[in-house]
Amino acid sequence: MMQISLRWMGGLLCMMVIPMTAQRVLSLDSCRQMALQNNKQLGISKLKQNVAANIRKSARTKYLPHISAIGTYEHTSEAISLLNDAQKKSLPQMGTEAVGGLQPQMAGLENSFAQMGNAFVQLGVPPAQVQGMMGDLQKNMTGLTAGLQQILNAQGQQIVDALNTDTRNVWAGSILFTQPIFMGGSIIALNKMADINERIAENTLDARRQATLYHIDMAYWQVVSLHHKKQLAESYLDLVKKLDSDVHKMIDEGVATRSDGLSVDVKVNEAEMAVMKVDDGLVLSRMLLNQLCGIPLNEQVILEDEQSTDLSEENA
Repeated sequence: MMQISLRWMGGLLCMMVIPMTAQRVLSLDSCRQMALQNNKQLGISKLKQNVAANIRKSARTKYLPHISAIGTYEHTSEAISLLNDAQKKSLPQMGTEAVGGLQPQMAGLENSFAQMGNAFVQLGVPPAQVQGMMGDLQKNMTGLTAGLQQILNAQGQQIVDALNTDTRNVWAGSILFTQPIFMGGSIIALNKMADINERIAENTLDARRQATLYHIDMAYWQVVSLHHKKQLAESYLDLVKKLDSDVHKMIDEGVATRSDGLSVDVKVNEAEMAVMKVDDGLVLSRMLLNQLCGIPLNEQVILEDEQSTDLSEENA
């Protein structure tokens, strides 16, 4: 659909072809709802209010106990030991090495026993008895060294086993329970600040909402007012044009003077200028209303109160 607009500008008749799109009718309530949904600052205020509410809830938890748990795990490719490989091998053989070190002393004892046996034989003790006695001593010495070797080897192995710690997989954990008792009133002050911050956010949101409604109401009624002013200006223009036509007919009949015709022409020009001003103001007011409602600026909308002839306080 196309709209043809005729305007008288600078003594020339100008024709403008304006494309028209489908129009929709908007009421004051629908404009208010659209403006509230489209206002970005209002959305930011709502978000700030939610943040303040969450901060207030978080501040309440400061009265409650705090529980934290920490766990760690460490894995190493090789175990950490207090003994080196040489010590691990030598300690289980400690008795064997000790007995091996006593071999020279044992050989000396055997020589001493042989000399003692010879002395007993010379004293008249039968050789068989002396040999049996020396055999018992030798057997006791051998058993003693064998027992000592076994005991020392066992003790060395126990030492190696006791110092063998497997540290390749290490776990550690802790649980901490904290209950605030008295913190100098800081928790109470924190909660009061959170409450105040939440009330400020609520008041800010309400103020933004009221400001949005105020601006959309102003834009809405400004469009309605200019629409009716345009109708009044066009009616006045039609009236002065009719008067201008009548005056020029009277001039042709000699009833009126050319001065009267010029005066009426001036009134016609003034009326045309008034219509142009009202029309331009109406276009700008509609664009402002569309911007506040969040619809395209070039979309043509019709307001319910534009068609109403009775604008009472109830309609407002």
